[in-house]
Amino acid sequence: MLGFTGYGCLIFSQIQKPESISDETNFKMNIAGLILSVICIAISVIWVYMSKGSKRWYEVYEQVICELEKDDELSIAKRYRMGEYPQNENLDDACHSLKAGRYSLSKLNTLIGQLSLIIWMLAATWHLYSLKDNVGGYTLTEVLLL
Repeated sequence: MLGFTGYGCLIFSQIQKPESISDETNFKMNIAGLILSVICIAISVIWVYMSKGSKRWYEVYEQVICELEKDDELSIAKRYRMGEYPQNENLDDACHSLKAGRYSLSKLNTLIGQLSLIIWMLAATWHLYSLKDNVGGYTLTEVLLL
């Protein structure tokens, strides 16, 4: 989220007084935006992998616990077993409701990472497009080789 704050400051300074920004400054701001976007793309990918990996291990542990609870030596009553525990039917999935919902927090976390990834990819594409012309004495090829 810190990346969005930094990017917002960068874009705000770029659009605040566009007529007072020289071509060289505009070029440098586009390079900074591109670099920030690429860094945030990497962080978003890591975020998605972390969330999906966490969900995987949660499911592994849940499966192991369910299997252990079936062991007769433990004498766990069926109604208290993880896989058999009664679900709360007083749920409300409406976004405006304050009641509990059936949302998977790990899936929401993955979705946030994927949405962030899409936004940063669009930002990087926009900065690459802005750099396609010869701005500040550099061509896009020279910029990519820096």
